[in-house]
Amino acid sequence: MSKIKKRQHYVWRNYLRAWADDEKIWAFLTKQNKVNKTNLMNVVQERYFYELIDLTDFEIKILKEFINRSHESVQGWQSDFLLKFTLHTSLKKAFEKNKSDEIYEKLREIEINSMEDSHMIMENYGEKLIACRSVKELNFLDTNSLRHDAIIFLCFQFFRTKNMKEKIKKSFENRTEFPGIRIWNILSFFMAINVAMYVTLNPSLRFTFFDNLTPTKFLTSDQPVFNVLKDQLDDKGNVNELELYYPLSPKHALLIDFKRGECEKYQNIQINEEMVLCYNNKVIDNSYNFIFSDNKEQLDNLIKNNYDK
Repeated sequence: MSKIKKRQHYVWRNYLRAWADDEKIWAFLTKQNKVNKTNLMNVVQERYFYELIDLTDFEIKILKEFINRSHESVQGWQSDFLLKFTLHTSLKKAFEKNKSDEIYEKLREIEINSMEDSHMIMENYGEKLIACRSVKELNFLDTNSLRHDAIIFLCFQFFRTKNMKEKIKKSFENRTEFPGIRIWNILSFFMAINVAMYVTLNPSLRFTFFDNLTPTKFLTSDQPVFNVLKDQLDDKGNVNELELYYPLSPKHALLIDFKRGECEKYQNIQINEEMVLCYNNKVIDNSYNFIFSDNKEQLDNLIKNNYDK
């Protein structure tokens, strides 16, 4: 029996459960301009979203050059991913003259599942983070390995979405000399690793935990973590300005920045209505097609107020 994973999610379902009730979640589909309550299995997913393709020698060369420009401390990890995500091509060539139905099925499984399985590993790194419901629960970030895991999770979630993929596709549609969209799935892994290293090692790293006691709930979207300042990176994945916002539940959110100075590493702010609306607007602006709430009324109001992303 085939073990191919056809429906592949680009936002972790376990994360979205904070807004869901009995595996159902209220979703505003912005491109269709409608509000639905739907099963978590049906949102932020696409058939074969992480399917690997056979890359050309030139495309592999570009990826290797990117690795060579990365910090030496992460080059080994990036090289391992490149090997893993091009293995199916090597195996196809090896079995080209002896490809039984069983071998074909196994190769197809590797081709479709390899990247999805890797993202599932990265999701496990975020378990402690998405469960935080108070600033004290962030103390696990004092442990270097756990802080690294949490930041890796956030950076992978930042780059893995449909939103980011479409941005890359649009930015390279007139650049036939550079296969941006063809190598994006793999390149996104490399960039996530580079940004995670930058964030984790920055001595000014600060975490601000928002408690929301207002009637207005925090929204989230199909781009759940984003850079409040800007999301433009150079070709090495380096960031000049970074302030990551990540809603954790309808009542809690996290902001990661580099503004410690004389401030404490962990800040706790009881956020007011104006700030909730401000961050919710940023969630809307950074979404692709799905905006999520724990209640229908909040999403209906977006339509009534002439939602315009």
